[in-house]
Amino acid sequence: MNTPLSETHLLDACRQLFGPDVDLSREFLHYLQPSGAKAAFRQRARETHPDLFGHESPHLQQRQAELFRQVREAYDLMCAFFRHREEGLARHESPCQSAGRRRSAGRERPRDDGPRDGFYQGHLPQRPLKLGRYLYYRGMISYRDLIRALAWQRAGRPPIGALATHWGWLDDTQVRTILSAGHHPGRFGEKAIRFGFLTPRQVELLLFRQRSRQTRLGQYFVAGNVVSMTEMERLARELRQHNARTGGPKRATGR
Repeated sequence: MNTPLSETHLLDACRQLFGPDVDLSREFLHYLQPSGAKAAFRQRARETHPDLFGHESPHLQQRQAELFRQVREAYDLMCAFFRHREEGLARHESPCQSAGRRRSAGRERPRDDGPRDGFYQGHLPQRPLKLGRYLYYRGMISYRDLIRALAWQRAGRPPIGALATHWGWLDDTQVRTILSAGHHPGRFGEKAIRFGFLTPRQVELLLFRQRSRQTRLGQYFVAGNVVSMTEMERLARELRQHNARTGGPKRATGR
């Protein structure tokens, strides 16, 4: 693939893999790790793989194959970016630094890399925040940790299409039609509304159900021993107070 590794192309690739829910920026690219991109690709592959459409019309199969190709190319571009980034680091490291980094790769912990690992230093923004951003701005986690946690949470949440099918609001053919509409902008729910398959109220209920069933982001950091359960509960209370002061939701939300 000859697509240049420009920032615009890389952010477009991330948008293809992670969807519109993730805030994409140069900082996101800097701290994104191969494991996060791989988890996002696997999730998108489960949603778009042509094998899911084997019994559909040739036209729909062709459209779906094109969508999966775009997802695959996005992931390939990110893999090329990771290789390029690794080679750049290797060129600028001394042999001792490179050996030390390889020895520590298998025992990486959130704070071991020091200030270069993306820990925020500054004042807490006076605006409503979700949990992940709050932990980042409090200096509890690095930006890299935040990206990993968001990718982990996204990979584990139930797809909107699966929920709608379970409730009898969509059938398999309609879900595949929506997933294959890569040339239409917007998220799954927006496309379903545009096609007339779902009402805005139904999409709202599906999104609420999806959020209620996804694993809470705080569990990622508790399970990884970044913070204890007691400390996470305290931070969640402080976040509720922060959001109440700044006009946001009074409960700690998952991102």
